[in-house]
Amino acid sequence: MVDTRLLTVVKVSVIIGFFALSGFHTIQEGRRTREFIRDYEITSLGMAVSAHLYRTADRYHRIGEELLRDGFLRDWILGGEENEDVLREFLEDIRERFGMLDASIVSDLSETYYGTDGRTLALSPC
Repeated sequence: MVDTRLLTVVKVSVIIGFFALSGFHTIQEGRRTREFIRDYEITSLGMAVSAHLYRTADRYHRIGEELLRDGFLRDWILGGEENEDVLREFLEDIRERFGMLDASIVSDLSETYYGTDGRTLALSPC
């Protein structure tokens, strides 16, 4: 009878010890994983995102400079926005050189949208 009780106590103790050690190991491993992610992964991810944003901003800056090149858009708008084909050729050239899906402008003066897809839309003021 004593052997059965002793064996049961030992079994229960081993099971409780197993769960206690498993829980402790899980907590420690979770802490190490969080520290690793915080110290190594987030820093690398932040640097990659920063570099991507910098490249994207630089690309859009270059496209913007190209749109302002030689004052073409300013002169075209101040000249009465008359020859849309010349504008579309200019925008199409920029669209192709920079691999964009679309290049378009909106004239503040006439509140008109001009796109490389051939659309010209008069916008309604809000």
